[in-house]
Amino acid sequence: MNQPCAENDAQTARLALSTFLGRDRGQTTFILRGNLEFEPPTRDLTQMIAQALQHRPDLVALRHVRDSAQSGVRLAKASRAPDVDVGLNYTYTTASENDLAPAPHDSMLGLSLSFPLPLWSRNRAEIQTAQFTTAQAEKTLQSAELKAEVQVRQAFAACLLMHDRAKEFQKELLKGADEVLAAKRFSYEHGNATLNDLLLAQSADNDVHQAYNVARADADKATLELARATGRWNAKF
Repeated sequence: MNQPCAENDAQTARLALSTFLGRDRGQTTFILRGNLEFEPPTRDLTQMIAQALQHRPDLVALRHVRDSAQSGVRLAKASRAPDVDVGLNYTYTTASENDLAPAPHDSMLGLSLSFPLPLWSRNRAEIQTAQFTTAQAEKTLQSAELKAEVQVRQAFAACLLMHDRAKEFQKELLKGADEVLAAKRFSYEHGNATLNDLLLAQSADNDVHQAYNVARADADKATLELARATGRWNAKF
C-alpha cells in the first residue's frame, strides 16, 4: 500500500472514530491510546447459547407476543359464557286517604334478571382465530430461537478461528520477519548485503505487520459479533 492511500485510510478511520465524540467534539483532533485487543472466548458454548435465548431483545419481544396471543385464547374462551345482569329494586308507596280510592301504604321488592340470546355462545370463530395466532407466534419464536442458536455457534467458531490466526502471527510470523530484517540490516551495515536486499526485507516485514494488524482487527470484530449474537454487549469472555 502506497503512502497516500495509507494516509487516506488513516484519516477516514479517525473521522469515523470522531462520531463517538458527539456533535460538539466531532472535529476534535485526538491521539489514540490504550489497547483495544479482546481476549478469545473462554466461556462454555452451551452457556452462551442459553444466555442468548434468555436475554436477546428480539427473542424477549417474541415471547411477549406469544404470551399476549395465549391471553387472547383465554379471553376468547371466557367470552363464551353469557353476561347475566341481575338487578334489585325497592319501591315504597305512601298511604292514600282519597275518599274515592283510599289505599294503605305499600312496600315492594323487585328482582330483575337479563341475559342475551342465545343464552350460550360457543364463540368458535374467535377461539379458532386466537388459537391460530398463538400457534403462529409460537412457531415464529421457535424459528427465531433456532436462528439465534445458529448465529451464536457460527460467531463462536469464527471468533476462535480469528483469534488463533492472530496468535499465529504473534508466535512465529512477526518474530521471523523482524529477525530477517535485523539480519539484513546487520549484513548491509557490514557490506554483505545490498541496499535493495535491505529494502526488500523492510517491505516484507511491513507486510507481515500489516497482515497481523488486519488479523487482530478481524479477531476483535469477531469478538464483538459474538457479544452481539449472545445479546449481552457488556459480556466479558
